[in-house]
Amino acid sequence: MAGGFFGGLSGKDPTSRFESAGPAPAVPPAGASERLKQTMHGAPAAVLANFLVRSGSLKGQRLIVRTPVANIGRADYNDLMIPDESVSTSHAKLQRREGVWVLVDLDSTNGTFVDGDRVKGETPISPGVTVRFGDISLVFEPTDDAAGTAKGSGTRVLEVIRPGAPPAPKPAPPPKAAPAPAAAAPAKPKPKPAPKAPVAEKKKGKGCGGSAAVLVMAFMAIVYWVLI
Repeated sequence: MAGGFFGGLSGKDPTSRFESAGPAPAVPPAGASERLKQTMHGAPAAVLANFLVRSGSLKGQRLIVRTPVANIGRADYNDLMIPDESVSTSHAKLQRREGVWVLVDLDSTNGTFVDGDRVKGETPISPGVTVRFGDISLVFEPTDDAAGTAKGSGTRVLEVIRPGAPPAPKPAPPPKAAPAPAAAAPAKPKPKPAPKAPVAEKKKGKGCGGSAAVLVMAFMAIVYWVLI
């Protein structure tokens, strides 16, 4: 009765005080959430890279990469969703570090492969490489000008990205052999002195002294002969 009385005085239904006075919440238009994912601070995000799908239900489609870090997997909360049973829920992660794209395997069941080699931990990838998540094969195509990678540069980038054991020092070149001493020239034999020509002995000539002695002896012989 009291409620009806006061309600009649105010001209309002007494139950109206339990109704919400605020407006109904606005419902976002269809596709707004998808467009929101592709924007950053209200501006459309640039396409940094894409994967061209080569097999599976998404064959021929491109998976667009718009952020420097993109999660890849089967679940719909990933940045790149691949709806295939061979792909793990959270399969891999793509990261751009200082202009270099690095692919990280998140302990997936069926593995992540780059050009046929299984990724253990992480590995850099270059434009045009073939990437496989489980059974799904894709081709990586970066579109940013500052990617800083080129085909064949994976090994060099891997050494920079992955800190590991220092490279083995280069072996020292073998010491150069000392040049052999030049052979000494044989000593020239000293010339033998020429034999001296025999000097002819000079015969002493008979002088006057010899003649006188002969005469004396002859004289004495004559005297001796006379006296006898």
